[in-house]
This record gives sequence, structure tokens and C-alpha cells, in this order.
Amino acid sequence: MPSVLSDYLQSLGVSREESSRLTRLAQPITIGSSEIIQPQGTTPCHFFFLEQGTCQACYLTAEGKQFSKEFYWEPEFIIGFESLLDDRPSPISWKLSARLGYRLCRGAACSSGATNLAQPM
Repeated sequence: MPSVLSDYLQSLGVSREESSRLTRLAQPITIGSSEIIQPQGTTPCHFFFLEQGTCQACYLTAEGKQFSKEFYWEPEFIIGFESLLDDRPSPISWKLSARLGYRLCRGAACSSGATNLAQPM
């Protein structure tokens, strides 16, 4: 069955077979508006694909001030590369303004249940 994720991967040059395989590995999730999918200071074990809505990446200061780093619009991958690859805390938070499409795991870290921030769709 075609999906936004599969179509997006194919638009990037991924073969139909490989995009289908990757889509089957992805976990569909829904997150409400203004929910944080990756809190600042936590170490991620997932990356996300934004199927619908927008996402704001921001820094939070010790004084509680928020500074926007960037925004993501559908369809787009949301990945904190440095934190995800180096197993270190994320310097930013990601906050959604609508529904998210998929959560994808990075290797064995996901089986530990380190972060379960979203409910399956």
C-alpha cells in the first residue's frame, strides 16, 4: 500500500522495493499539537518522519526562554544527527504543531525502551 513515507523515499531515489521495506519497519504514530517529541537534554534513539503538520526545533534557556532553531514542514525527516550518531543528549527540543507520521528506530537502542514519547496510530 502506498504511503507518504514510501512516496517521499522514492522521490529521493530509493527503489520501490527498498522504500516498501523501510516503510514496513517504521512505526506509525500520532502526537497531539504542541507535544514535544524529543526533549532537550535527552539522548534520542529514534528519528521521525513528519507526514502531516509542522515541527519546531528550539533551544530552551535555564531562565525558561525559548529560541527557535528551525522549522520542519511535511513531508520531512526530523533527525538530530549529532545526538543520534554519538549517543549524546540533544541540545534542542522538537515540538509538533500537528500529527506526526512515523517513528523509526536506530538499531538496538529502541529495543531498550529508552524513550517512548508517542502512541502508535
